[in-house]
Amino acid sequence: MVVSKIMKNITAILFLYCIGALNGYSQSDSVAQISDYILDYYQKVPMEKIHVHTDRSCYASGDTIWFRAYLVDAATNKPYNRSKFIYTELRDDTADTLVVRYKIKSDSAGIFANAIPLPQTLKSGGYTLVSYTKWMQNFSNDQFSFKRMQIVNSKEPFASLQPHYRSVNKIALSLMPEGGHLLDGFSQFLAFKVIDDKGLGVDANITLTDETGKVLQTTRTQHLGMGKMLVHVRSDEQLFVEAEAMGKTVRVAVPKALKSGVSLSVTQHGDKVHIQPFATADIDLHRMSLVLYGAGNIMEIPVMANKLITIPKSDLRPGVVNIAIVEQTERTVYAERLIFIREEATSMSVTHARCDEDSRF
Repeated sequence: MVVSKIMKNITAILFLYCIGALNGYSQSDSVAQISDYILDYYQKVPMEKIHVHTDRSCYASGDTIWFRAYLVDAATNKPYNRSKFIYTELRDDTADTLVVRYKIKSDSAGIFANAIPLPQTLKSGGYTLVSYTKWMQNFSNDQFSFKRMQIVNSKEPFASLQPHYRSVNKIALSLMPEGGHLLDGFSQFLAFKVIDDKGLGVDANITLTDETGKVLQTTRTQHLGMGKMLVHVRSDEQLFVEAEAMGKTVRVAVPKALKSGVSLSVTQHGDKVHIQPFATADIDLHRMSLVLYGAGNIMEIPVMANKLITIPKSDLRPGVVNIAIVEQTERTVYAERLIFIREEATSMSVTHARCDEDSRF
């Protein structure tokens, strides 16, 4: 789509403009000025996010899927009614085909509500309900709604209702050091993801070995082909990670540890986010700042060597937040990672009141 490519180019230019402004501001500038740059970017290129609720997650062929959808601003998570139509597709995960597609208009309250009748001929298996707007197609599908569900056809033989074990031609393994890179002599988390040839996450056995093939650590993926392990790497050694799943094996070299650099470790515990910056001996952490941005957040905190930074989650808007370690004068980004802040659930207490026979309402 030509329009899509143009919009992506505009988005990239505006984003570089914001980063340039961030890198170029002097130490005397306030965080409010950086916030203005970022908010200006979101105003020029508004980002939508869609939430979809269905009446249940398992259906029989011939049933009807009842659903409601809401559009929000991806930065602030507040209701956003720029788009008047959404597109909803039901996709067959096994056959990798489109079953039906609907174009749905919002009502006067900005809510998209409709029903999708399921064909009687649908086969039993896993399906995905995908929802998006035309505007969202100009960007990545990160803000699309993907809702997986099971559909059962009672006319099929019982054997066909058993779990389906798909075959794959190959698997791929990605390695992602926390903070962006590994440092010489430090213990850091190394995240990994295993996918099949269709891009779907798969469960796999994970093995960490050295150059000689000696096994140093074993584990398994934890969710949708993803997981992490704590590794200790020296700059003069080469480690490897091997993934085995569905009869396929792949081996990838662990990124080399840097002799000089900065990184960070982030954990979420209870209602707080704990951030631990660290650096090799040749770098002064007092020249660094911790910058948090994204999902409507903007925050800058001075870094102190060997000091844990704790931030209450109540100080952060829900959504994906980028955490970066930035040099205070040159504004060079040394390390960064993403975290997801969940929106606090609304609790409700219900009290049962006793009504006497002579009570009047």
